[in-house]
Amino acid sequence: MSVLPSSDDVVPFADTAAWRLRWTSRFTEKLMSCPPVGSPSTGHSSGAYAAATTMLNGRPVAVTGGGDNTVRIWDLTTGQQIGQPITGHTDSVWAVATTVLDGRPVAVSGSGGSRDNTVRIWDLTTGQQVGQPLTHDDSLRAVTTAVVNGRPIALTGTFNEPIVRVWDLGTGEQRLEPLTGHTESAWSLATAVIDGRPVAVTGSHDGTVRIWDLTTGQQVGQPLTGHTKGMKTLVTAVVRGRPTAVTSGYDATVRIWDLTTGQQLSESPTHDPDGARLATAMVNDLPVVVSAEFDEPVVRVRDLVTGKQIGESFTGQTRTYAVATAVVNGQPVAVTGAEGGTVRVSALTIGKPTGEPMTRHTGQVNAVAATVVDGHPVAVTGSADETVRVWDLSTGEQVIAPVTGHTGPVTAVATTTVHSRPVAVTGSTDHTVRLWDLATGKQLGAPCTAHTNTIRTIAATATDTGTRPVAVSGSDDRTIRVWDLATGAQVGVPRKSDERWIHALATVSLRGQPIAVTGTWNGAIRLRYLTTNRDTGARLAARIGKPVKKLAVTTGAEGPIAITSCTTWEKAKVWDVTTGQPIGELPISYVNALAAATVGGRPIAVIGRYSSVEVWDLTSFQQIGPTMTFPDEVTAVTAGPTGDIIVCFAQDIAVLTNAARVIGPDGTSNGNVTG
Repeated sequence: MSVLPSSDDVVPFADTAAWRLRWTSRFTEKLMSCPPVGSPSTGHSSGAYAAATTMLNGRPVAVTGGGDNTVRIWDLTTGQQIGQPITGHTDSVWAVATTVLDGRPVAVSGSGGSRDNTVRIWDLTTGQQVGQPLTHDDSLRAVTTAVVNGRPIALTGTFNEPIVRVWDLGTGEQRLEPLTGHTESAWSLATAVIDGRPVAVTGSHDGTVRIWDLTTGQQVGQPLTGHTKGMKTLVTAVVRGRPTAVTSGYDATVRIWDLTTGQQLSESPTHDPDGARLATAMVNDLPVVVSAEFDEPVVRVRDLVTGKQIGESFTGQTRTYAVATAVVNGQPVAVTGAEGGTVRVSALTIGKPTGEPMTRHTGQVNAVAATVVDGHPVAVTGSADETVRVWDLSTGEQVIAPVTGHTGPVTAVATTTVHSRPVAVTGSTDHTVRLWDLATGKQLGAPCTAHTNTIRTIAATATDTGTRPVAVSGSDDRTIRVWDLATGAQVGVPRKSDERWIHALATVSLRGQPIAVTGTWNGAIRLRYLTTNRDTGARLAARIGKPVKKLAVTTGAEGPIAITSCTTWEKAKVWDVTTGQPIGELPISYVNALAAATVGGRPIAVIGRYSSVEVWDLTSFQQIGPTMTFPDEVTAVTAGPTGDIIVCFAQDIAVLTNAARVIGPDGTSNGNVTG
């Protein structure tokens, strides 16, 4: 089991990262969930060619340059553009860096083209140009900044020249003679500190990396050789206390160098012969390099110690031109700029290497429910490995041994209480419904064997209805059956489900009576009294549509609410259960996992689609926070008793804790969940 208690393990999910990854059954070094934070920002009318980050008035911001000749500032917390576009360049802005000049945060931008080969300095507070442009004889392609002897400087490289210029940003004059030594254009630039000396690190189309003393302008040591083609991007970092460079070349490799010894530490291939765009960051105390590739819409994260990729690549943008990193609300993020002018922010969430043995299902997790056992919130999962497992939501430990008894994959799970004991009700491809004591893992009574095909869905009555606990099951045998959990006997006559399979049902209390809400094959819902197994007689909305494949129920301010989804393009529907009338819809389709709950009086839906999870407000019909991505397809979701979100993907389970809730001294929370 991999437990991640650190507050650094933030998943930006809901209002300002209200849910945090608490633990996961997957080896955490294999887990990398890097969801976009908000929607991509648009503003540049042409490609976003350059990006840098800094702090402005206490807020993390990105500064981007574009093919529309402008520099723009973005609030990384809100995704909104700050102020008006900064204008002055008369050609595309290919390079941007940030620093502080006379106590003011500034951006240094470089333009390149037939109309403008200048570097300009901009006051980020006012958007005004500072001083005169720094002029060049060739198209600008690179700018970076440093501080030498207390004075901010800029290094610039151009498209064709094999030299690098060093500028004093206070005076606008060149501080040193141009750095010469490369034999081809040098526009991969970074700075570092080696043995207490500020240095420039430059990469060239001649395939070499060179180091320069920024006090004297002299080259330090011999060129670093290894790339078989020219350099695309170069960045620096400190790894285990040693200055390190990371380079990306047109030979489709990323290489890591020890700048003190000049030795190459690692080499790894990229998928882009044009070279990857690079930025460095610290994630979970691990130094990493983030690479965005031009020809593939993916972003990769590599361990700077080993050079190896961490986890899977995550979705980026088509034709990414620039990447930078920052920290937003304590969460490291990647900022990428792409063709079309879009700027995207993605959270950098990876696991910590633990070396601990995994305790997990050995087959796909098909179903999950949540309850409380001995005062501890737990999740109960059913898997294709034919077991039922009970997980402590606080620690991730399995509280009892895997529960066995089914002779086929477990396909459905529900929880309730029988004789004051927490129990799980499970269904399987073995056609049986079984009842388990969650404190001991023992089966209660004999299996319910009336179904003649796979059980697809199970729901159980809540513990506060004042009636005998029952469960309702739907099967591929086209029947819906109700079970008295105290005796194991069926309630009433099994109802034929319109000669169709049943894949979606839930239970709720309506006017003090426990009812089952089922999805129909014409896209509507149907209500059934569970004490008698008879229809309620509620008038249903006349609607012809696709079969309901997913259904969940919770209670809102006006009564019970249901949400239904088909597996087609149709939008998810929200229903007033009391009237049977639809009251709204969510702009989502193709749902493969669905749950509903009421957290702190707020009815929400938790929705799994493909390998992502979304949370929606069922009152405003608005999404809460950004979409979160998982390494594999999400197979089941639910909400825990204290507002946790439980996500099952492939063989694994992850728990996201609601960090916004208030925990009292007695361990109680204001985030209690109903539904």
